[in-house]
Amino acid sequence: MKVKVTVFALCAVLLAATGFAQEKNPFVSASDPHGILDFSRPPNELVPARLIVVDGTNVNASVTRTSFWVSPGVHEIVVSAAISMQDSVGTITNRSKESGDSSKVVTIEVKEGMRYKIAGRLLDRKGNWEPVVWKEEPAKD
Repeated sequence: MKVKVTVFALCAVLLAATGFAQEKNPFVSASDPHGILDFSRPPNELVPARLIVVDGTNVNASVTRTSFWVSPGVHEIVVSAAISMQDSVGTITNRSKESGDSSKVVTIEVKEGMRYKIAGRLLDRKGNWEPVVWKEEPAKD
């Protein structure tokens, strides 16, 4: 009897720990409180960017999808920029060596009911860039 109680308690602890260890899915539906990460076409002085990862969750969406509903709060996102050969001097090999990985990790605080338009800003002619929120506005789902 004592062994059964101990095994049951151990299983309960393991189940609880597993639940706490799982990360909450940052993506939500329109009926949930949310903000919008928007990667639609930026102004000409910026380069298009793409959402790759949110809070450790890979973004598995078609290339035509540009808006993502996420829960309010602080999120760590990985963004990649579409930098063309015209944007930089040298070859892609040289650019990647000088500028490092083409994706950038940034933290963003998402507020409920807000849309964040995100793109890349070139820092130099070597292909170095940084992600920027170029417009923050109330969301009109």
